[in-house]
Amino acid sequence: EEPEALTEEESSAAAAAAAAAAATAAAAAAAEETIAQLEAALRAAEERAAAAEGGGGDGVGALADNAAYQSLSAQLGVVDGVIGTILEKHFNELNASVQSMSKAARQFDDIETGVVELRRMVDKCRVALQGELQRSSVAELWLRKSEAAKTVDMLDKMQLLREAPLRFDTLTAQRCYLGAAALFRRAFRTMFDEDLSGVAGLTRLRDGLMERKEALLDGIVAEVLKVLYLETGGGVPPLGHDARRHAHTTGSRRRRRRRGGGGGGSEGGDRSE
Repeated sequence: EEPEALTEEESSAAAAAAAAAAATAAAAAAAEETIAQLEAALRAAEERAAAAEGGGGDGVGALADNAAYQSLSAQLGVVDGVIGTILEKHFNELNASVQSMSKAARQFDDIETGVVELRRMVDKCRVALQGELQRSSVAELWLRKSEAAKTVDMLDKMQLLREAPLRFDTLTAQRCYLGAAALFRRAFRTMFDEDLSGVAGLTRLRDGLMERKEALLDGIVAEVLKVLYLETGGGVPPLGHDARRHAHTTGSRRRRRRRGGGGGGSEGGDRSE
């Protein structure tokens, strides 16, 4: 599993935290410099106050009444407060930056470990493939491929023969005689294929197809007789083998009448009927 990468928001937060840390450091340095200047000014004011007293006493009372000293003291307090506020404000951002950098470092270590493992697996696969190629020649691989293709072809043929009876019955029930005839021809040709010549279990299937062939012929003849008797207005059409013979005879007469043409031919045709 690949380690979770830093999102765009996390990257932006890390960059902002780093910039804030740099700004905090610069502000702290400037504040320290300002404090040093204020402390120097306070010391100078104390020295001037002591000199004004003529060297007598510690000059504390004079400093308390000195407006410049009071202003510097107030500025020193303000600067101390600002420095504390800046440090407190950017402390959390600095911690977030450190955490983001630590997370990035851990993810980098995980990615490096994953790359090493992936390289090891690729090397292992390469060694396995090279060993397999060395053990198997091209001719052997081609022979395996041919055997597999032949097996798949035989399975397709057996699947066709297994489904042929049910599909045949469905087509004949729907009076789709052309489809049933095409299916019978394909199944019968497949049954006598050289690949299936040694299969002993096809005998019963062959007998079943032959019986269905007879039923198909009877159905086709019945349909033909219906058409013929509708055209000629004859009686009830015969059934079974008589129907086939009658259909053949009726068809021959119709063809003779069409070839004869004219009056003489029609009379001969009437006498033959």
